[in-house]
Amino acid sequence: MTASRPSSFRSLGVLVAAAIAAPAASNDDSMTLAEMAKRLRELENANQSLTQEVRDLKAADGDEWLTEERASQIRGIVTDVLADAETRTSFQSTGVTAGYNNGFFIASPDGGFSLKVQGLMQTRFTWSHFGSNPTSLRFPNSPDLEQDRWGWEIPNAELTFSGKMFDSSLEFMLRGNFSNDNSNYVIGQGMGGRGGAALANPGTMAVQNTAIGESGSGTFRMMDAWMRANLSQDWAIRFGQFRLPFDREFLVYEAYLLACSRSVISSHLGLGYSQGLELEYYGDSLRWKLAYSDGGEDNLAGDYLELVGTDPSGSPWYYTQASWAITSRLEVKIDGLWEEFREMTSPRGDEFGVLLGAAVHYQQGQPYYSQGLEGAVNGTTLVNSSGVGGYNDWFNLTADATFNFGGASIFGSFYWSNVSSGAATPNTMTPQGFNSLSSYYASSINIYGFLVQGSIYVSDEWELFAQYEYGSSSGPFNLPNQAATGAGSFAPANYNLPGDLSLVTFGANYYLKGQNAKWTTDFGWALNPVSYFWADPAYGLRATTSSNQFVLRTQFQLFF
Repeated sequence: MTASRPSSFRSLGVLVAAAIAAPAASNDDSMTLAEMAKRLRELENANQSLTQEVRDLKAADGDEWLTEERASQIRGIVTDVLADAETRTSFQSTGVTAGYNNGFFIASPDGGFSLKVQGLMQTRFTWSHFGSNPTSLRFPNSPDLEQDRWGWEIPNAELTFSGKMFDSSLEFMLRGNFSNDNSNYVIGQGMGGRGGAALANPGTMAVQNTAIGESGSGTFRMMDAWMRANLSQDWAIRFGQFRLPFDREFLVYEAYLLACSRSVISSHLGLGYSQGLELEYYGDSLRWKLAYSDGGEDNLAGDYLELVGTDPSGSPWYYTQASWAITSRLEVKIDGLWEEFREMTSPRGDEFGVLLGAAVHYQQGQPYYSQGLEGAVNGTTLVNSSGVGGYNDWFNLTADATFNFGGASIFGSFYWSNVSSGAATPNTMTPQGFNSLSSYYASSINIYGFLVQGSIYVSDEWELFAQYEYGSSSGPFNLPNQAATGAGSFAPANYNLPGDLSLVTFGANYYLKGQNAKWTTDFGWALNPVSYFWADPAYGLRATTSSNQFVLRTQFQLFF
């Protein structure tokens, strides 16, 4: 409307001039009456035209005022919206992004700096049943004769913080777990708890004068705590606490397992966590890792005896029990995508894939309390800390193969472990009480085992799976036993006969939202009696001479 204003004013000027000129013409005395009447009509017409133009101008100015007011209001609304958006993001000037992608994340615009937060919660019910006339070997003088035990637990409640820094050249992870603490301490007359006062005369303390007290649970313990420096696209160095590059089943995260927990074979013959330095190579079809560390976790002989004695997770530098330890793993991808091998299942829609892996581990060391006491080994009777010595040598091999079919999977793994134990140690209470400073020469032992498992999806949500695992040991298992040596020994009478593990497991997974929300139920049947050597509380297997032990577990998982 503003653009039409000059034209309107020009029209108004013409009309005003005409109006002025009309009276001037009437001053001519010679003008007739008819001429005067004609000019009067012209003046009236001009006046009407002038009036209409004024009305049009007023209307035009009014519309223009309304338009400017409306535009001002719109500009104010837009300004308010932008200000609100800036307040909500708080990062409008830097362009930081945030959201969810298998974890909540925040990242810089170029992705050079990022932080991801993940959580895992698993709730599990376990029912363990012995066959008829059971004789438990859990504690020699305090046998567990209950045929049925059941209850709830939280096996994993984890928080993970991971991310990248400095243009992704440095990666990090910090993961902790609210521990499901099943450790006990011994209390009683004249007896301190675990980590408390030592027994003045443990050989005179009868079991009936002691009690088992709980040490509490829910402690937040460190699991992964490492940094990785990416030297190039293919090479990296990782340092801190991490999973040693050994068996694939342990390298797969807890949320991506097939059954409720790892196999018994993996729990016993795997290496677990350690602290150290790791060199890594990542190629298109080959991956290789080499670690120098504080050694593997000793789970070889169950939860009663430690053949190697090392427990490196979270230990300080001055408590290192392995003089040195080397671990190396090689993986070759024949087909498929690396990311699809991060879990032990192969959902429908995944590509066909084949992954082959092999690893080796060797370490040598002494228990902390026996260092400097070499040569004081006694091979027939229990030797306390005042006269124990000797080295522990541990050599491990493993090989595995994975086949993914996009709706089905097959996995197999083999383990072989050789231990020359110059200082085996008891890991729990003895018939005469708890004495963590005792050690014994256990000679050379060979342990081997294998696992075969398969799974198939019967729908997009339901998956069926089955496992079979076998384990055995050989060699002179020269441990003293209560029947042979009487007071002062720390091994039960039949610990020298570890026996073979033969275990069948089958179950089903229901994926409500993939691995993020999953329900797992499995049933395990031990075909042989389970000895101390293969007992596994995480699986639900209790040591017993009874045949036909079975374990039923059901678990719900939330991974976010």
